[in-house]
Amino acid sequence: MGDDETTQRPAFGPVAAVVVETPLAHLDRVFEYSVPAELDVDAVPGARVRVRFSGRELDGFVVERREAPQHDGRLTPLRRVVSPEPVLTPEVLALSRAVADRYAGTQSDVL
Repeated sequence: MGDDETTQRPAFGPVAAVVVETPLAHLDRVFEYSVPAELDVDAVPGARVRVRFSGRELDGFVVERREAPQHDGRLTPLRRVVSPEPVLTPEVLALSRAVADRYAGTQSDVL
């Protein structure tokens, strides 16, 4: 078979994996957002961002940049970068996850 466009995955721009600040334990995980071209330089790992989440605009932290999404559905774009200066280091991220797991909290509560 040739290059059938129905079997090819669509091209994606950069993707940001974001920890969203929500106190709900069942949402204590990373969510993926597309990175608009105008935010590409500032949306670095550790940067504080605003995202659309469940009909509201919430704060979050970029924890990773990816070339392609791991999520099969449509991605919502980041709304804005609050602070382009990385404030969340990988060490603090790992520590916050460990504390949340140990004390049955959410990572956003610890952060």
